[in-house]
Amino acid sequence: MTLFDQLYLQMFKRLQASFKSKAQRFALVYVSVCHIAVILLIGVFFHKFLTQMNVVFLSATKAWIIFGMLSFFISFKNWINYSGRKHQIIKAKSLKKKTTHYSLFTLIGFPTGVLALALVLLLAL
Repeated sequence: MTLFDQLYLQMFKRLQASFKSKAQRFALVYVSVCHIAVILLIGVFFHKFLTQMNVVFLSATKAWIIFGMLSFFISFKNWINYSGRKHQIIKAKSLKKKTTHYSLFTLIGFPTGVLALALVLLLAL
């Protein structure tokens, strides 16, 4: 299982006690936000790096359009993956193996920290 599969499973298990019918949807949104935050961080890093190297690769408008399309694609891919059979496979694997348990602070702090780091890089110089 990948890191994002483990994050999905941990968030699903935490939310299942409170929100029985919507836990899967909330966990899906959480994993999508994590994926999109990582893509944003990578994109901002390469933008700042290429700006410092005086390389004009893409305009800012086109870069944001590509980011929007990637975000839509990631959301769609996660919806397809985690809504059907993969959800059942992940739950079955978690019963067989001892999975790592993340605290609620870690689950909330991961996307928050990645988004904060991307914002700091975006506003720097």
